[in-house]
This record gives sequence, structure tokens and C-alpha cells, in this order.
Amino acid sequence: MKRILVLAAVLAALLLMSGCAGGMPANTVFSAGDLNEKNIGVVKGSAALFYARDYGKLQSYESGETMLVDLKNGVLDCAVMDEALAKSLTGKVPGLKLLPEPLVDSEFCFAIAKENPDLLEAVNGALKKLRESGTLEQIIEGYRPSNTFRYKSPESIDLSRGKLTLAVDAIIPPYSYLDETGQPVGIDIDIARAVCDILQVEMEVSVVTESDLIITVQYGKADFSLGGVTNNEEDANLVVFSDPYAECTQVIVTRR
Repeated sequence: MKRILVLAAVLAALLLMSGCAGGMPANTVFSAGDLNEKNIGVVKGSAALFYARDYGKLQSYESGETMLVDLKNGVLDCAVMDEALAKSLTGKVPGLKLLPEPLVDSEFCFAIAKENPDLLEAVNGALKKLRESGTLEQIIEGYRPSNTFRYKSPESIDLSRGKLTLAVDAIIPPYSYLDETGQPVGIDIDIARAVCDILQVEMEVSVVTESDLIITVQYGKADFSLGGVTNNEEDANLVVFSDPYAECTQVIVTRR
């Protein structure tokens, strides 16, 4: 009788384990090539909204942690999010993992006309000062969840040396996007303004389409452009690029 009870307990435990395992759908996303037609979670106001837009059905979340809980429970097939945020949250929601190959791993730069090497040198010099002072990192970190820092130009600043026009597409939050009043805001605008403050020039912002970011600078309609601009071989035939000012790494999170 005792043996029968032990066997029954073992069988019950196995059935319970089987039932728990069956309650979580198996992972079906193993690389970026598997994203098509999947339910993909993204955090509202994040760059993932832009980079995952051409894949499956996007579901936007106010909270990254809530999104990952839904992923674990099978509401989502995967999530796309900033690498730093993903690493900080996946430890709080067991059963998830980051795929080794990121969806996006880019360094963003200023695009500047080839005919304006002096501006390239000046922008790189200003970026160096912002990096060394910690202002560059402070601007970027200010757009992370729960951080409210926003760059403001110093009071009584001298902007008498002229004006520079920045072209942005305003479609990649938090780098550049339109606020509730329709004004372009974001990391790119703040960094460009900080650069212009160091150069002692006014800044004018022009919103253009994504496809016009490079040619707008090439043909002199703007002095520089930002908006997911990366140093690549094709565009390097048309413009020159500054030193990188930000890294954008978007990773894919799945169930184990």
C-alpha cells in the first residue's frame, strides 16, 4: 500500500509539471528572420517602434516589465527593446532570454556636407567637450524611463556667430519625434542644441522625410542632419559623418 501511495504521488507530480509546462507556449522566435507575422511587444516612445515596424503586429506597452510578463505568459511571441533596459528587466521576469544577435546595433552620427570640413571639425570638437563634461551621457540618460532630465541652454548665452539648420525626420523616439504640440523634440535635438551652444550659433530645426535626411544636407538645404543616421559606405559618397554621439542597440527578447 505504501509503495502504491508513493507511485501515485510521483505520478501526480509528473502530471503537475507537465501541466505547467504545457501552459506556456513554446518559443518560435530564434532570430530576426522569425519576426514576420509575430506578435511583437515594444515599449511606448522607444526606438523599437521604428525598427520593428516592418515585421509583425506591434503591441505597445507603457511598462517594459508589464510587456515582459505578457511575453512570458504567451500573449506576445517576442519583444524588441533597448539592450540596457532588457538586461535590467529580464532578471525580474524568469523564463526569458535575449537572443545573441541584436535586431539593430548602430552608432548615430551627424551627417554634414562634404564641402564643409570646418563644420565637421567644429561639431567633433563640441561633441568631445560634451562627452568629457558628462553632458552627452546626461542628455541620453534623461530620456530613459523614470528620468526627466532635459537639456536647457545656459542663460545669457552668446549666439551671435550665426545660425545652423538641423534636419531631422522626427520618427525615431526617443531620438527625434513630435511632441503633443507638433514640435520636434528628443535626444537628437537636445544634443544638436548643446553642440550649437558650444559653437555659439542659433539652431533652426527642419523636419524632413527619412529618405531626405542625406540629400537635404548634400544640396545645402540644411547644415547637418540627425535621425538614425549612421556612417555607411553608400551615404559616405554623398556626405561626411561626425564622430558617433550615441549607440542604439535593440535586442529581441523571447521565452527560453
